[in-house]
Amino acid sequence: MKGAFHSMKGLAVLILAVVLAPLSGCTTATGSPTGTSVTEQQRSRPEGPLTLGRTIAYVSDEPGNYDIFVLTGSDEPVRLTETEEDESLPTWSPDGSKIAFGRRESDNTIDLWVMNADGGEQRRVYDSGSVYLDGISWHPNGRLVYFSRGYFDGPGNMSQKIVVVSVGSIETQDAPGVDGLWDRHFTYSHPALTAEGGQIAFAHYEGYAMPFRRDIYVGDLSADGMSASHIVRLTEEQGGDWAPSWSPDGSAIAWTHETGVNSGNHDIWVMNADGSGKRQVSTEPGREVDPVWSADGQAIIYAGDAGGSYQLYMRHAWGDGELLQLTHGGANHVNPDRKP
Repeated sequence: MKGAFHSMKGLAVLILAVVLAPLSGCTTATGSPTGTSVTEQQRSRPEGPLTLGRTIAYVSDEPGNYDIFVLTGSDEPVRLTETEEDESLPTWSPDGSKIAFGRRESDNTIDLWVMNADGGEQRRVYDSGSVYLDGISWHPNGRLVYFSRGYFDGPGNMSQKIVVVSVGSIETQDAPGVDGLWDRHFTYSHPALTAEGGQIAFAHYEGYAMPFRRDIYVGDLSADGMSASHIVRLTEEQGGDWAPSWSPDGSAIAWTHETGVNSGNHDIWVMNADGSGKRQVSTEPGREVDPVWSADGQAIIYAGDAGGSYQLYMRHAWGDGELLQLTHGGANHVNPDRKP
């Protein structure tokens, strides 16, 4: 996912009709990615048990609506927002001093906000005018924020575009698209930048053909962050693929994979940055979404609903199936993001 919140996980997908230099994503009869041997670099399970070594931000509906919390190790979660509106997609700035997030306003649109890491100085930086916003990602310069927002392009039709705004400018600003990722009838969502800002990963589908499906693409990002080039497709599966997340060193990508069109079964997968070495990480029934890497690049944190409500979990990305449950209870906990 990395969708707006639990009810907006981007589970409805459309088909991709144009192939842009596909890499190694062929399909099987079950819709699972193939090419699962790790060829770029061999990785193995690290020594010792799983532990949450860094603070994570996430949203929870425990207060009655979705608010932002932070969790460090075994400490009690700390609540950062206390509004009547739903918050979503908390995303740390590169230096860990701020958090960008979405907030649903009284008119049902979702705007982009930024606050300090302790929840202070909350301010709106972009009035989206859209009911859909997802996939927040910071540029490493700490001044630009990328996300996808919905655009209506005809009766009953809404596509998504990747836009970028400056967090230091006035509340309402024109949001330019990322050149090369902007077309009226196509959808580009879930942008994710490498730590150095040289590459962007995103989910994409094109047009209105059936069956509906999204795939993961990557491209080179210009120095000013405003254009993408050399775009290639990394997945070409049944079902759909979205919510890419770069490993800290940029050598691998985690993402959400749906095993069949409208199957309702979503798993977390990882692959090398060139699309090789695809490997399934989560195996529970139901939906596992919102992947984000641990600081050492050895584990994945994600949200899963196998227990009935969405909880946060942690698994080794390249090792065995050890599972660490980070949250508990009947509330939904989604949209995790690790502090740098």
